[in-house]
Amino acid sequence: MNKLKLSITAINRGLLFRTLLTPVIICGLFTCNVYANNQVFIDGYKLNHVYEQDGRMYVQLHELSHYIGYELDYDSTSKTVSVYNQNGEKPVIMREPTLFPTHIEEINIDGNSEIIKVYELANGESPQEIPKEPFEKNGYIYKLTDITKGSSTSIDRKEHTQTITLETTSNDMAAILSELKEATEYTDNDGYSGTLKLNISSIESGVTGYQNSSFTSKEVREYPNLSSPDTSLVPKSIDIGGKSLALANVQWKTANTATVDYEQLSDNYTAVATYTRTGTTKSVTGYTTTAQYSGEISKVLEGKTIYTAYFSGTAIESEPAEVPEPTAAELKTQLSEKSEQEKAERKANGEIIIEPMHIIMPLIILSGIGSTVYLLLFKRNVQVLSLKNGYFEKIGKARINKKDCIIDLTPFTAKVTSPSFRLELGRFSAKGLDSKTVNINYGDSSFQHIVTLDSDISEKKGYVIEVDF
Repeated sequence: MNKLKLSITAINRGLLFRTLLTPVIICGLFTCNVYANNQVFIDGYKLNHVYEQDGRMYVQLHELSHYIGYELDYDSTSKTVSVYNQNGEKPVIMREPTLFPTHIEEINIDGNSEIIKVYELANGESPQEIPKEPFEKNGYIYKLTDITKGSSTSIDRKEHTQTITLETTSNDMAAILSELKEATEYTDNDGYSGTLKLNISSIESGVTGYQNSSFTSKEVREYPNLSSPDTSLVPKSIDIGGKSLALANVQWKTANTATVDYEQLSDNYTAVATYTRTGTTKSVTGYTTTAQYSGEISKVLEGKTIYTAYFSGTAIESEPAEVPEPTAAELKTQLSEKSEQEKAERKANGEIIIEPMHIIMPLIILSGIGSTVYLLLFKRNVQVLSLKNGYFEKIGKARINKKDCIIDLTPFTAKVTSPSFRLELGRFSAKGLDSKTVNINYGDSSFQHIVTLDSDISEKKGYVIEVDF
């Protein structure tokens, strides 16, 4: 825990002086001397933790408060330091809030009043800085009941178009559409995402490239009724569609035969001529198709962290106007006059008069007996403190009497953070336990302590027992 330092020269302007040091100084219980060699003495007692800065002497608040008999508390959650008398109210020294609400809303439903404060925290700001102390407003005292955490977010939207390219084997639209998706999911490096749909009108297809290939065209023709199988009778080339084909091959067929000297001789020939032409042709190797997908993409933008503090209000009861109390003489006169008047009226009615003292005295005696019994049997006379963050913090009161001399700390189990206790007895209770053995119980553990009083016990506040389980 950080050491909280307090400037001596500034004490008279702070809360500590008004609530802690003023009554001590007025009573003249100590004098403070500061020497040039960085030493501070209070009533001759030298403070150990002293240093000088900018011409001022600084002392440790914990040491100073301990010397003059006050307790010091530090709450790391609310960042507050409390310096208080063991039997008095805790004055609080706190840091000024650095966070202010961006929105305040007051709600009053069926007499229940509530104030809601909204804080927007940027990077580097801590929710520990949110003020949590009770406050008064419009006749109510408001106390913190809950704090919730959220965030302010927004969505950034924009239109986006993505162009894709793919290779197709045809430029036919039906074939191209069979290879394209109707929609596609899109996400970019900046965190935007969305669904993009195909824009059919944007589809374009172009030739990727060409290739050359060789070919041979062939034409077969017949020339009948030739007198002999002589190729000179056959044309050496023919023309088809402006392209010339050359004679490549001739086959002969006979149509009629005659018998001469017992031999079969042909007298009619048909030439079957084959004409060919060799060339090259260019063909498409493929198509490149482009298409556009369009649509809205969006991104969630993180904003500030939002904390909402809820304060519940309780109406402050107005104190009745003070009526000046009558003096003893006036009160005696009023009682006497009233008593005489009542006696006269009762005598006139023939009633038996019973003097007030006949009733008051027994009541006084019974009240005294009851008070004595309560003080002896029921009043809790032991202040119980538990060690927390290096300091003892009051967690309640316990009861001890001269008969059994037992202090039971088990009921405080839920309130303690460590099994180290400080037990404070008033001087009257301590005197009654002088030289007696006190049994201190905590759960299954027990500790025994013999009370030994100094001769100057009447000058002190009481007797202290410190025990660790």
